[in-house]
Amino acid sequence: MTYEKDLFPDKYALDEEWEKQAKLYYDYSKSQADAEYTRDKLKDLVETEKAILEKKIRNNPEEFGIIGKPTESAIKAEIVINDKIIEANNKYFEASKEAKVLLAVVKSFDHKKKALEKLCELFLNNYYSRPNIPKSLEKQSLENVKTEQNENLKISMRRRKK
Repeated sequence: MTYEKDLFPDKYALDEEWEKQAKLYYDYSKSQADAEYTRDKLKDLVETEKAILEKKIRNNPEEFGIIGKPTESAIKAEIVINDKIIEANNKYFEASKEAKVLLAVVKSFDHKKKALEKLCELFLNNYYSRPNIPKSLEKQSLENVKTEQNENLKISMRRRKK
C-alpha cells in the first residue's frame, strides 16, 4: 500500500476523499493487525528457539565449547551469538518496525479526518471562491496596475538608453 499518497487529502475532491476515508482506515487498520500478529508470532519463535538452544547447551555443553557444568552467563552468551537466534531476532525486529509504521499510519488517518473536516469548513465558508470585488474597485484596480506597469516600462526603457 502507498500510504504516503493515501494520507494527503485532495482539497479539490473532498467528496471522493470522504468516500474513501473509512475504507482506507479499515484497510490500514487490518494491515496493522496483521503486522502485529506476524511480529508476535516471530517473538514467540525467538523465545522457542532460545529455549531449544538452552536445552541443547545444558544437555551437551561440550558441543558448544563449554567445559564442565555450564553457567547461566555461559549459556546466555552462547544463545546471543547463535546464528539461528540472530536471524530470528532480525526477522522479529523487521516485523516490529513494520507494525510500528502501520500504527503511525493508522493514527495519521485520524489527522487526515480532521484535515478533511477543516477543508470542508473552509469550502463551505467560500474560502476557495473568487474574491468579491465591486466592479468600480475592480476597474480602478486594473487601471492602477496598467498605469504602474507603463511607468515601470518607461523607467526601464530610459535606463537602457543611457
